Amino acid sequence: MKLIDNKAVQITVSEQVGNSIVAQLNKSAIIKNHGKLVDVLVNWGVQEMTYLNRAVRFKTALPSPIVKEYNWPGLYKLLTINELPLNF
Repeated sequence: MKLIDNKAVQITVSEQVGNSIVAQLNKSAIIKNHGKLVDVLVNWGVQEMTYLNRAVRFKTALPSPIVKEYNWPGLYKLLTINELPLNF
C-alpha cells in the first residue's frame, strides 16, 4: 500500500477484488496487472477508505484522510494517542 501525492492510495489486491473495488468506487482505477494480482489506485477520501476497510482486510491499517484534512488549531500539537482513533 502506497500513499501517492496525498491524493490517492495504491493497493495490490487479487484481480477479483480489484474489479469489485473499481465497480463500487467512482474514483478508482486498475493501473497495473501482475497476473492474478492488480494494482488499484483509489482516491484518498473518507468514503473510499471506509468502503475499503469494509471490503478488504489489510495487514497494515489504511491511512486516515481525516488527518490530512483537519487543521489542528491551538497552541499545542495533537498527541499521538489522540491521533490513533482517527486511523481506521
